[in-house]
Amino acid sequence: MIMPQQTSENEVAVSAGRGAPAEHFAPQVASPEKAIELMLDYAIMEAAELRLPVLVYLLRMAQLELSVVTGGTPGASAFR
Repeated sequence: MIMPQQTSENEVAVSAGRGAPAEHFAPQVASPEKAIELMLDYAIMEAAELRLPVLVYLLRMAQLELSVVTGGTPGASAFR
């Protein structure tokens, strides 16, 4: 069994050289609402690329509802 070795407070080294701390892969998001907004933006882009207009429409409706519920600006996102 491979046991992690503590090297500092913020990082963990794996003795076999595989693996990395999850914090290196996961972006830091300020709030759960922002995380959902980013996921919706990404899903809208992917659905548009796949030419799925009904899915894009439904995702945009969800994005609008999220902005209304959280008090944000409708249509404002990280990718626009």
